[in-house]
Amino acid sequence: MFGDEAAVYHAPTKTRMYAERGHPPVILSPGGHDHFNLMGAVAPIQGEVTNGFVVEMNARVYIKFLRRVLWRYKEYRKIYIITDNARIHHAKIVMKFLERIDFKIEIIFLPPYSPELSPMEQVWKYMRKDVTHNTFYYLMDDLKSALRQFFEKIKFGCEEIRSLCNFY
Repeated sequence: MFGDEAAVYHAPTKTRMYAERGHPPVILSPGGHDHFNLMGAVAPIQGEVTNGFVVEMNARVYIKFLRRVLWRYKEYRKIYIITDNARIHHAKIVMKFLERIDFKIEIIFLPPYSPELSPMEQVWKYMRKDVTHNTFYYLMDDLKSALRQFFEKIKFGCEEIRSLCNFY
């Protein structure tokens, strides 16, 4: 599996779009820095995504996420999660947790500054394209609901996710 974290802001992400000549498109935005964080892991061969909405990024929250992954893939002998070098992944309490569960999960670190090697980055890109690009959500709860629907759609295996991860 490949794991990563992302922040989703209340402001829409802007991308190319069609507009009448001479009339640039206008996308409403609430302003401010309201956001929430996501943790996610993709199993590229199955095309499955496990995710969680989190208030803050820290080692304790990361351990909760690892427990969720462990529960979802409990039938596997060992789970390998390839991830970036964020400080929360190296925390002492995370390493102690991994020892306590007899290393049922092993974390493998990508080389520094190489997000292009993680298929989870493609999932985040797909999520933004599908949910946040050029779309204004009046309430933060509306945005969260749209994201929940998106993740429910791709939760149990999806050909688009397999394709994004280059596993056809």
